[in-house]
Amino acid sequence: MNMKIWTQLTAIVMLTAIVSSAKAQSVSFENISDRVPGRNYNPASTMVDSSNANKLLIGIHSGYDLVTWTNTAFIASTGGFHTRTATDTFNVDIIAPAGYSISRIIYKQTIANGKTRIASFSSNLSWTIDGVKRQLLAPATGGVLTSIATFSTEVPKTSARVSLDSTLSATDYKYITPNRFVREGSAYISISSPSLEVELVASP
Repeated sequence: MNMKIWTQLTAIVMLTAIVSSAKAQSVSFENISDRVPGRNYNPASTMVDSSNANKLLIGIHSGYDLVTWTNTAFIASTGGFHTRTATDTFNVDIIAPAGYSISRIIYKQTIANGKTRIASFSSNLSWTIDGVKRQLLAPATGGVLTSIATFSTEVPKTSARVSLDSTLSATDYKYITPNRFVREGSAYISISSPSLEVELVASP
């Protein structure tokens, strides 16, 4: 076999082995909590993806609060039995296995929204990794929001404290003078299927 081709094949095999080894390792997701108990993000139903041990599927509450009679899902809506503002912070510590470091963290969540007439919705979304805040922009017409944080392999990152901060708002009124407003239409905005996926690399 041509020596050049053999060298290239050897490099490919070695790279494949390194990638496969990293994929076989699993991070630990620890100290899971949220700021608003009983609604929005749900630490109790948060779990590791059964098909990917490095992916955390973040739970969302469902049902209704029997005290306030409002929906506990992560939604802001002008409709009945909903709150017009929904806000929460989800926290988790990610720990890499021995001999590996975190190369990327991928944050995804689905945004759904809608409005009629003068009603409107808004959001303030961000995530913070070890004190570094990243502001996010929700898709204007809804869809999957994806944000990726990449870390240098020159300084191995063996752990990360991640916080997801989300605030949703919906309103059906508009001020036409400082002391007068009109109400028309309806609006909603919601978060579903949030997740954090971690990619590893062997430490140098």
